[in-house]
Amino acid sequence: MTMDTAATDDDNTIQQQSTGSVTSSTYSVTPVDSLHQKENKEPNSLDEEDTETIRESLSEGIRNPGWLTVLGTFIINFYTWGVLVSWGIFQVLYLDVYAGQTDEFRIAFVGTSASAIVLGMGLVSPWLVRYLGFRGMVAIGAVLCPLSMVLASFANELWMLYGTQGAMLGIGVGLCYTGSSTLPSYYFKRLRAFATGIAASGTCLGPMVFSPVIETLILHLGYRNALRVLGGIGIVLTGAGTILIRTRGISLHADQQQQDQQKTFDDRSNNTNMFNWSYNFYLLHSFLAPFGYVAPIFLSPSYASAIGASPELASLCLSIVEGANGVARILFGWLGDHGCGRMNVVIATTFASGVFTMTLWQEANTVPVYMAYLVLFGLTSGVFSGLQPVIAAELVGYERIQQGVGLSYFLSMFGHLFGTSIVGMLHLDTGAWLAPILFAGTMTLAAAFAVLITRILICRRVFVRL
Repeated sequence: MTMDTAATDDDNTIQQQSTGSVTSSTYSVTPVDSLHQKENKEPNSLDEEDTETIRESLSEGIRNPGWLTVLGTFIINFYTWGVLVSWGIFQVLYLDVYAGQTDEFRIAFVGTSASAIVLGMGLVSPWLVRYLGFRGMVAIGAVLCPLSMVLASFANELWMLYGTQGAMLGIGVGLCYTGSSTLPSYYFKRLRAFATGIAASGTCLGPMVFSPVIETLILHLGYRNALRVLGGIGIVLTGAGTILIRTRGISLHADQQQQDQQKTFDDRSNNTNMFNWSYNFYLLHSFLAPFGYVAPIFLSPSYASAIGASPELASLCLSIVEGANGVARILFGWLGDHGCGRMNVVIATTFASGVFTMTLWQEANTVPVYMAYLVLFGLTSGVFSGLQPVIAAELVGYERIQQGVGLSYFLSMFGHLFGTSIVGMLHLDTGAWLAPILFAGTMTLAAAFAVLITRILICRRVFVRL
């Protein structure tokens, strides 16, 4: 996997002298690490330990250009996932607009196909990065997302929605997401999970904000003008995000990667085959976890209504979950960097999410209990997704970050595509919520055990930050 980069100091190019030695760092050298290694080479002024301390401080501080990348990625995620996840609002509306042309099952595939395309893009993202570059992918996606909204406003047949709010939006969000989600990892070491968590929180906070905004726009302007306004907002936000992200200095050339080889955990990055058992079980986690994550979120308004919640409160369920999810990604990202370790955080939160689903949701026969479940579920369920780029990259090595993360995203696609449908069919077949709850909880607990096996294969000691 390659990407053209400028070879100047201002571009933060990673250049190390070919000494034949491998450094003791457990992570690949970031562009900022390399930059400050050059800036702090002042002979006779500081001893080696002091120089290293200053370098580490600068590489994680405000001068790190990676913070602009974090902000840009957050803005892009905020808009793209905001309009993508808010599809449910349009789905209810389109049942009336396209009455006679569709039903609930067929119209639902417009939104689910878009979500599936987003994660399916992970399979081709290494090739796209090679030929388009990170910024090129994001820039194309930044055009397609707003354009899909505008074109959908002129649709008068169902197949047009599949092409605009389905395929075009999915491709646009996929280019933006797979092209930017790994970028913060290149600029940080100590704060890698925290920075990635901030960027990923946009995928949760966006839907929380856009859901009520879209409802208001439709109420006052009509759905066609609402789509056009969303397109205009998208041009501004995705354009700003594309400008803010920094990709210069992120070199993926093979010769430079040979110089930058670093040990990740137990030398997995130096293994010619990235499909070791620890990574394979993590891929199993990536496949299983979305089956227990997506359905409880998207079915929350239906369940709230079934137990007596008002229509207004039921419509807020999605915002409650996504808001808690966004806070959790930042909080647990920081905890993963400074506390118990990133993989330990994923194990604990995924397991807790499964327990909450199997116990608290199953007993949530009143609105207050169900609201408590939504908050706890939101605080634990989506943490795995925010840390997905970091952990996958650490398992396969940062020279293979795009392949490792892309495959993990691709396997997550199946849960997003079929998870809600399976839970919905279980509810229809049994006429009760017990079977859907048990399915979602079981898949989540199975995902927790899969990543636990990954943890054991790496290190059997319990009290180790990993």
